[in-house]
Amino acid sequence: MSSYVTKFYPRTVFQTSNELEIREKLKDLIDTCLDESGKFSDPDFGPKQSDPKGECSIFYPPEEQNDLQGDASVGALNNIAGLGIDMLQWLRPRDFCKDPNRCHFLTVSESESEGEDEEIAQENDAAEEKIKAILNNEHMTKDKSRGASSLDVMQGNLGDCWFISALALIAIRDDIFGNLICEDKFPEYEKYGLFVFRMFRNCRVHYVIVDDKVPCMERSNGQCIPAFARNRNPNEFWVSLVEKAYAKLNIRYINLTSGFIDEALQDLSGLAPEMIRFTNQVNKDAFWDTFKQLSYTDSLIGASLNFLGRRDIPDDVKRELQTEARHCGIQYGHAYGVLDVREVPDPADPSNVYKMLRIKNPWGKENNMEWNGKWHDADEMWTDDMKEAYNKVGAQHPTKFDKDEMMHVWGRNDNIFIMEFDDFLTYFNTLMAVRDFPDEWSGIRYFSSWSPSYGIPPRGKTWYKNPQFTFYIKKNTQISIRLQQPDPRSLGDNRPPFKKFVLLIVVFKIDMAEKSVEEFDPKKIILQSQGADSRSVMVGGDLKPGKYCIVLLNAVEGAVSDCYLSIYFNCTKDEIVFENKNWEVIREEEEEEQKLNQSHGKISQEAKSLNNSMNKGLTGISKPEETKKPLLQSQDDKNPKPKPEELKKTATLSLEKSVKIDPQPEKLVKTTAFGKTVTKPASQVEQKPVSYTQAIKAMKKVIEESTLIEDAVRIVDPMAMEIQFETDMAILFGLSYGEYKKFYSIPTEQQEKIIEQYNVDKNRVATVCDLSYYGFGNKGLRALFGGIEDFPHLEYLYLKGNKLGETVICDLCRRLELSRQLNLKEIDLSDNPDIGDTAGLALYSLASTVTNIKKINLQGTSVTVKTLQKINDQTERNAKLVMNK
Repeated sequence: MSSYVTKFYPRTVFQTSNELEIREKLKDLIDTCLDESGKFSDPDFGPKQSDPKGECSIFYPPEEQNDLQGDASVGALNNIAGLGIDMLQWLRPRDFCKDPNRCHFLTVSESESEGEDEEIAQENDAAEEKIKAILNNEHMTKDKSRGASSLDVMQGNLGDCWFISALALIAIRDDIFGNLICEDKFPEYEKYGLFVFRMFRNCRVHYVIVDDKVPCMERSNGQCIPAFARNRNPNEFWVSLVEKAYAKLNIRYINLTSGFIDEALQDLSGLAPEMIRFTNQVNKDAFWDTFKQLSYTDSLIGASLNFLGRRDIPDDVKRELQTEARHCGIQYGHAYGVLDVREVPDPADPSNVYKMLRIKNPWGKENNMEWNGKWHDADEMWTDDMKEAYNKVGAQHPTKFDKDEMMHVWGRNDNIFIMEFDDFLTYFNTLMAVRDFPDEWSGIRYFSSWSPSYGIPPRGKTWYKNPQFTFYIKKNTQISIRLQQPDPRSLGDNRPPFKKFVLLIVVFKIDMAEKSVEEFDPKKIILQSQGADSRSVMVGGDLKPGKYCIVLLNAVEGAVSDCYLSIYFNCTKDEIVFENKNWEVIREEEEEEQKLNQSHGKISQEAKSLNNSMNKGLTGISKPEETKKPLLQSQDDKNPKPKPEELKKTATLSLEKSVKIDPQPEKLVKTTAFGKTVTKPASQVEQKPVSYTQAIKAMKKVIEESTLIEDAVRIVDPMAMEIQFETDMAILFGLSYGEYKKFYSIPTEQQEKIIEQYNVDKNRVATVCDLSYYGFGNKGLRALFGGIEDFPHLEYLYLKGNKLGETVICDLCRRLELSRQLNLKEIDLSDNPDIGDTAGLALYSLASTVTNIKKINLQGTSVTVKTLQKINDQTERNAKLVMNK
């Protein structure tokens, strides 16, 4: 079990998929933990004899708070909107609901309002009647007996918008939400004020049991309301209890301050999320196709605007855009949920199609923070015909979402708004999503560990001792692989910043006779993830028949940690064989698809086609000059050289679901799957499962430790991202986080000693600066300018294969000239295809000034023959001058 279970909540948090086991635990709790009123009182979380105010369930222990308050690495994380424990009291729903007689976990009818004025309520009722007429299909407007909605979810005083946005998205998927709240599983315990939630942590199902007491504060009018997340309807309380259960899973409420929406989506749904950073210069058509793929395949999508770590954007531009966004109703650093995307034809001119997104702000309605730009609710462009056309498209949306959720009601203060795609690209820059795989996909999972980690090749000489998993396939197969590490929030003694290891996945093609990989041969690398210090990393692509080996890498050599490998594929069960048999089938995927097909019918052919294309990657979202390439990449010598447009297929959404064991008795049969005989329920037996220009020569310390990888930057909340950016920079400079924080405040002599201690390669020749194939991009090179300028006796500068562009090379030439690196003899910029004539002319100018330069290698760039000849003529003249000297 996870350490937090045994140390903190041994009686109410359980890592299991067995509902019968949970029932036994519930019976024991009812027998032993009822208070004098006959209600369940949580023995682990909230007020108890040792902590009568429940302080440690909200804040850090009192003895730590003074120390933490002055810790710059923590900041105000132990301060929840100025609330102290004496301002809070734990109340049951009947004590904080507006009408105790109408108090429900989920109301029977969604029509109960929050005291909206009569005129607005009547307008909403009329709008909803029109919506039902548009739907005109009985099964699409099913009466939800326990109806959750994205409208229900309101953020409170806790800085957990990342979690609240995820919860709002989960609420529009009846199937996922039903699993989360254990719908109809344990209803007999609700009368005791006991609720059970099914969540995910570290790739395992966890059942979290809570009572119905939540932290509340008193308003000026004497009314008590939940201090943190709450329902829009003041007579419902499911939002507060789900947040409480999630806080418990993460030890305490304060641990939810700042985080990543994709991680919350995974914890609530079991799905595997991804994050994509973009700019308004993105290839719009391709990116819109990505949005449609996500929406039509029942993905849950989030978005935010955040510039922390974006050194490529001038500060004045950032300030201007933040101000403009705020005036338009978009909050900087805030996590929003994207409910759906639509292509809506103009009723007056059907050839004119509007690309629109519907977005949810998780803040409560009293904040009134909706988009007020083009297509806002009161925009005169919303004619009656246009409104009808918009909702008609929503009714036809190929989705598993509740159809009522697809209908928009104009004028309702619900913090849901519509904006056009172009405006979205202007005011947002980060996309987050999770999705289901198609029915024909299956998956397995390994629970492994680094005991310890042996680093990353080639610097880690014993890297091959890291966990390896071999398999062979018999046909062309799409595959998606995810590596995950334990969540640091769940360890009770952890404090912010919650540090994570830098993870990397590498897939090698091997001979059928080989059982593992022992030599680092970059030519055999077929797939390789981006390295990142995130909770998980992934890689995916198409594989041909043959044998492959997955190597799980942790950049911190000597680190000891568990790790979880999830592998998804679209071939049948007898067409893939895993040699290591200690895997578990991810049954969650199969069971979920089975239930959804029964309750929603088959997905449309269009959606299925889009979903299949999604498994190959989110394609074409960058312009050619912005194309991102993996840190490590090679191609089979027999494969043709990839076309430029194919190089853009670098981001793939993956899925991660945990094992679910049906506790109901069912006949078991034996079946062969993935080269192993397993026993499965009979109902599951018939289900179908689920390189650049040259090979890389080396991977050195910057790759081993760096998280400054532009494709993997994750942006959600300001404080979390500031910490991540500082961590990125520390790793790039070769410093620990603490050293980086103190670096510029220590004496110059000590700075010089640290720089000398953490040179890129301690074994290098003193005249050579070899930074080839680090993949750090333009931003990474700029961060290294100072080190290059100060390099003693620099003669050879190698920057091959780093995804460098024109501007950064021009700046480099200027910096080399100003720093008087007059001993420089050779510069190698090969395998940087974005370098063109502008940079070439800058290099020519540098060679004219630094006359010791005898060679500039630009093979694999876009420099024209004419400019190359000009550079070669100058370096030949320099060589003759040196000989004459």
